[in-house]
Amino acid sequence: MKKVTIWLLVITFIFVLSGCNNQEQEKLSSENLITSPIPITENDEIAPISYDNVHQSSELLTEGNNTYVGFGYDVLNNTYIDPLSFSLSNPILKEEEVQKQLKTRIPNAKSSANIIGSSVSEYSKQLSVKLNLSADYPMFSGSVSGEYDLNQTKKENTYFIKSMSGYIKSSDFINNSVNLKTILDDTFKKDLNSNMEPKKLFEKYGTHLLTEALMGARCTYNYTYTSSSSQKKSEILAKVDTTYSYISGSASDDQKKEATEFLSNTYFQSMLTGGADIDASTMPNLLKNFPTWVASLKDTTPTIYGISNINSLTPIWELTDNADRATALEKAFKKMGGDVKSFLDELSKIPEKPSGKTYIESVIIISDKNKNVATDGSSYPGYTMIDKDLNKDAGGDYIYLWYNTTTDPDKALRDIRFTYDSFKDIPQFYTKNDHDLNKGASGAYIYMWTTKQKSIGKPITGINIYYGENADMPSGYEVGLVNNKESKTRAELNYKAGGEFIFLGYTNE
Repeated sequence: MKKVTIWLLVITFIFVLSGCNNQEQEKLSSENLITSPIPITENDEIAPISYDNVHQSSELLTEGNNTYVGFGYDVLNNTYIDPLSFSLSNPILKEEEVQKQLKTRIPNAKSSANIIGSSVSEYSKQLSVKLNLSADYPMFSGSVSGEYDLNQTKKENTYFIKSMSGYIKSSDFINNSVNLKTILDDTFKKDLNSNMEPKKLFEKYGTHLLTEALMGARCTYNYTYTSSSSQKKSEILAKVDTTYSYISGSASDDQKKEATEFLSNTYFQSMLTGGADIDASTMPNLLKNFPTWVASLKDTTPTIYGISNINSLTPIWELTDNADRATALEKAFKKMGGDVKSFLDELSKIPEKPSGKTYIESVIIISDKNKNVATDGSSYPGYTMIDKDLNKDAGGDYIYLWYNTTTDPDKALRDIRFTYDSFKDIPQFYTKNDHDLNKGASGAYIYMWTTKQKSIGKPITGINIYYGENADMPSGYEVGLVNNKESKTRAELNYKAGGEFIFLGYTNE
């Protein structure tokens, strides 16, 4: 079994599962499925798998004479049925009992399905639909961090795709009539019924027992595709199909050109399971050696291809007779599933686009006895001065308020408050400007406080200074307040200094 990883640039999910369809009687082979891409359509469903030639298994088909049936798999943190992710050193069922009970059946047809999502959450939901999973948590989510470019998840027009094809030689399974509790491995049974923490138990054995394994070989291509504009999923799937033809050596010159262009905007990873050990460390090597890998499938021992459906997996908490232990394990599993779902949901959040509005990002105070100095903002590029002296008619320094703007509401100020002398009861999240707004004049010490805390208010979009005891502010403007506990007192910026009545007004989005 060979696992190969290739990295380029890519996003989208196409998930192709090969099973059997009773309406199709096409015999599976290593040639007709691997070298000829399965037609991909958005509405494909996973058809029920039918078999013929069911018989007792006289030979275990996987490496080292160990079948994957009877072992555990972590369905939350692993990708979809990866041979390297099974807990093969920690069997759940007694291996000698598995050999007695194991049966093999031969698929007589094929079916295909795909999943494509513009976010990892959408992909996860579509996967659940295709596999008829009723759980409230994502299954086989390990592929997200291991097979896709997480730096692209918050970008628009990005798609996650998994394209998987292969051939199914047989299916290993244990009949549903077998009481699995009677053939549990002694060590597993002891751990299952002990006080071992659920997380440690899942890490050691997996979350589910595999009772059926489709055996064969497969190639898996993962794409993180980012487009400059929105595209129909059917258009993207067509490009993926063309790329498959390109890799398998059956593409025309036009298809090669299309595939190359698609890959140039794609983060790509491949994995080959089963077959000969080939050099596929780069795309040129994959293209060169892929035919050799396909040819080797005739003579190599098959590995696990996948599962027929979710019924091929049994939760390990169903294997204990201790009801309290079973409840605790199931509860822990659901908690882990919820954490994975929250992680995927967070990855899927695309930041809001700037609305085109401008917001007040920050304010500064410049003062000096020389008006020319107080009105010189050359040291503060990007700031705009409000041409209203905050010490008007009170003597003292010339004091001016300056502000800069942003188009990002997340960077905007949300509120402005003031304190007089010893009144400094400012709530949490406010930042003080240490510049006295009565500097050089008599009266109270006045300080300005600002905050960007989103829970406090909406982004400030405008700010100005107004003169007069009954200053007439524009509609929608509110005056800065003195924050003395719950006081609603308007902050007069010449307080106790004489001179003009001065107020700061601002408006929120």
